[in-house]
Amino acid sequence: MSPPKKTDKRPASPTKPQGNARHVKAAKTLSFPDEVNMQSQNTSGSRSQDGGAHGDASLNETLQRQHDSTMSAGPPQWFQEFETRQEVRFANVLKECREVFEGFKLEMDNMQDEITMLKQKLELADVKLDDLENRSRRNNIVIFNLPEGTEQGPDCCSLIGNMLKDCNIVDQVSIQRAHRTGKLKQPGSRPNKPRPIHVGFTFFQEKEKCRKALADLFKSKTIGPSEAKLFVANDYSQKVQQLRRAKLQELRRLRNEGKNAFLVYPATIKIREANGVVRDP
Repeated sequence: MSPPKKTDKRPASPTKPQGNARHVKAAKTLSFPDEVNMQSQNTSGSRSQDGGAHGDASLNETLQRQHDSTMSAGPPQWFQEFETRQEVRFANVLKECREVFEGFKLEMDNMQDEITMLKQKLELADVKLDDLENRSRRNNIVIFNLPEGTEQGPDCCSLIGNMLKDCNIVDQVSIQRAHRTGKLKQPGSRPNKPRPIHVGFTFFQEKEKCRKALADLFKSKTIGPSEAKLFVANDYSQKVQQLRRAKLQELRRLRNEGKNAFLVYPATIKIREANGVVRDP
């Protein structure tokens, strides 16, 4: 008999199922799916963000290089041509404006010269006209403060003739005209201010003789109830009368000081000394 077989009493090791490694790997892969998905999403997101930022930086650098190259190369040709045409056009317009302005300025200067010349001519004509007016009045005298109604009618020749008789001047003179000038004053309006009487003589020498004789007569003669002082003067234009009127205050002051002051045509004050010498004040 064969001896009996010995049995192995050791505990049997557990048997590993087939495909163990593959199943374990699959199990590990399938465990915690949420965490794996989140990690993958974060990783892809970070990669996309990094790629976008890198792309933007690259685009900015490209644009900057293009801008730098454009600026270094200058504006384009069409813009330079346009700018040149505009500058030429502006220069032409400016030139035309300057020419027009110079033309206006020249015309204004010529007009100003003409106006100045016309003013000078007008002033000279005014002086000549005033001189002619005063020359036409050289043979006239004016008698002031002779009361209204002293004469008979509008003609005062007989009244002046009677005055000249008082001066012993009768047949030596010829009176052309004698009349009052100005509007007749209304009753109650300054009755003590009668209108002056203008007397015209034929010759200047006769006028001077009568003027001096009447001046001597009027020094001691008054007339009318107010005993107004009569006086006689030469006949002058309005312009000369204004100039002489402006000198009256100074003339009165010199006369009050005892000086023999008088006015010389047109309106110059002179002083006559006792020895007959005439001088300026």
